[in-house]
Amino acid sequence: MGVKRKRRSRLFVPLVVLFLAAVVFGGVYLVVSLPVLMKGSQTGAGVSGGTGGTPAAPTGKPVDRTPYLAIGMDKLKAGQIADAAKAFESATQLDPQNAEAYTQWARSLTLLHRTGQAVAAGQRAVELAPSSSMALANLAQAYDWNGDYDKAIQTAQRAVGLDPKNAAAQAFLAEAYADKTQWELALTTARRAVQLDDNSIEAHRTLGYVLEKQAAYEEAIKEYQRAIELGPNLGYLYLDLGAVYRGQRRDADAIAAFQKEIEIQPDEPRGYSSLGLVYYNQGIYPQAIDLFQKSLLADPQYSPPLEYLGWSYYVQKDYANAATYFEKAALIKPGDATRQAAFGWSLYNLQRYGEARVAFQKAAQLDPSLDLAKQGLAATQGKE
Repeated sequence: MGVKRKRRSRLFVPLVVLFLAAVVFGGVYLVVSLPVLMKGSQTGAGVSGGTGGTPAAPTGKPVDRTPYLAIGMDKLKAGQIADAAKAFESATQLDPQNAEAYTQWARSLTLLHRTGQAVAAGQRAVELAPSSSMALANLAQAYDWNGDYDKAIQTAQRAVGLDPKNAAAQAFLAEAYADKTQWELALTTARRAVQLDDNSIEAHRTLGYVLEKQAAYEEAIKEYQRAIELGPNLGYLYLDLGAVYRGQRRDADAIAAFQKEIEIQPDEPRGYSSLGLVYYNQGIYPQAIDLFQKSLLADPQYSPPLEYLGWSYYVQKDYANAATYFEKAALIKPGDATRQAAFGWSLYNLQRYGEARVAFQKAAQLDPSLDLAKQGLAATQGKE
């Protein structure tokens, strides 16, 4: 939900079996558990601005001097998140004191995974309306998806303190607890959100997320399905549902969910990438590659497909293309040891041993315990 999303479904990649004789003949295969989507991942949450599945009343009842706030709310409910964000941004530009416009802009930016901007918009909303439970709740979710879980918890607690019946605030608090692995608090709070408002998209989506993180997959699926029933036009909900199906290897159900997301949001990269992972796991690499490429076309800044493309080519022993994509993935995320090591093994299989060793050294510096890096350094010893 999620790359927040801290995605829980896995990409199944062949295990590293490193025997020196096999290495010499280029028969090196890697298996790495790759994270999938982040909030997603990521990776989503409901769109309502209040405690239920519909937008809240304007924060502090600001005067909307433009039609953009109303347009944005309509777009948000219809699942047209990018258009909603543009409308809310226009509303803030034409009425810089409109707290509700900033509140909803923060919400839509979070759902677009533009979390840094979402935090800034959310902070402005709270500055304008410090007693608004919904402004604080949306800021809390922005913090959470931006990886700042402690701030998310603190801010969501403030939102709940102002309005204990705000189901969205309770849901975002539960999500932050889950991301801090505070499972008992997460589950209790998520269930409270549903009890407060059974028609809250956020409450059911978050309860599904908490249940999924605790491996209660069938219960999680039911909660995601309930969220979709309440918000059938919200593409990111299908990403959540599809991710559970994919993790359970219910491929037909996963494909249907991801295809629905793509139908709703064809400009969203995560749908293509998520669907590509299903075909990757089935060993249907040409179709997986095509979908990963479509994901990059939808958003060149979304980097997971670069890594997935690298693995797709690597397992087919196309080491030149694998090296190209792993290098791009590592450049975008230089702190990722696995990407550096995967780049190193691609170079190794191209007999570019010196360059491979440099990549393995970088990976080992980032994560000294990473077997891919340690084995790579051993394999390149004495080779130039």
